[in-house]
Amino acid sequence: MTIVTWPAGVPQCIMPLSPQGGLRDTRYSFETDSKAPPIERPIASWASSVYSVELTPLSVTQFEAFEAWYAGTLAYGVNSFIFAHPITGAEGVWKIMKAEPPYQVRKIGRIPVGSTARRIGVSFSVMLMPDPVPPT
Repeated sequence: MTIVTWPAGVPQCIMPLSPQGGLRDTRYSFETDSKAPPIERPIASWASSVYSVELTPLSVTQFEAFEAWYAGTLAYGVNSFIFAHPITGAEGVWKIMKAEPPYQVRKIGRIPVGSTARRIGVSFSVMLMPDPVPPT
């Protein structure tokens, strides 16, 4: 698995009240033939945390850098990346969750032609991977 760094020039800063999520439920339940309660088993050897986050508003240049990083370095979301935990701030290996679209974009006010004003909102869901952060 390839682990990449966050794109240079794009602040790794999320809106303070944006993170929502937590530990993912990894139980699989199935009914038995008897009247016994359902049996539950883990479906994975690890439980990941999943959070929805919104980055602080980006400038046009920062947004273009994010899109280039997603398409190129991140290989359209295939690769994992080093990112700060949305709640604790601890560094970890994360992956953007598969979704349609993989990240949401919205304009925050008007952007005058030629302006680098911070006016683009980008949000996505990330999943904490079990991989350790590689040494730098």
